[in-house]
Amino acid sequence: MWNLSGQQVAEFTGHQGNIKSADFSPNGELLATASDDNTAIVWRIRGLDELLHEGCDRLK
Repeated sequence: MWNLSGQQVAEFTGHQGNIKSADFSPNGELLATASDDNTAIVWRIRGLDELLHEGCDRLK
C-alpha cells in the first residue's frame, strides 16, 4: 500500500496473482483482498487511521 507521494506504508504478501479488489472493514481493522488467482484474504491491520496518519503528509 502506498500513499499519494509514492511512499510505501504497508506490505501485504500472500496472493500469487494481481489483486483485483480491496476493501476495509467499517472499523478499519481488517482489509479484505481478492486476487485473480481465485483467492481472498482477510488481513488484520494496525488500523486504517494509523496507516493514513503514517503515510499521508497532509495528516501530519
